[in-house]
Amino acid sequence: MLPNSPSPTPSAIIPPMGTSSAPPPIHALIAKFQSHASHYRSPAYNEEQTRHDFINPFFEALGWDIANTAGYADAYRDVVLEQTLHIAGSSSYAC
Repeated sequence: MLPNSPSPTPSAIIPPMGTSSAPPPIHALIAKFQSHASHYRSPAYNEEQTRHDFINPFFEALGWDIANTAGYADAYRDVVLEQTLHIAGSSSYAC
């Protein structure tokens, strides 16, 4: 964007409903979530399951190499896995 140029309006960035050009796997993820939304929103459905069932497939559909199939060193991967940190009495996310 050029200096002093107006910011694009949201309607210029987000296509209107029903005109999405998202890849088919993303539409499938949406349908999957909608068909079992109460389960996916329940406390029994955890962060790791969410990542496995929705987040990783979402980014894979956008072309990210989540599993590092290219075999790159950590510094060059599309995704670098974070270390797990367990603290007694807390969760791994903010409420």
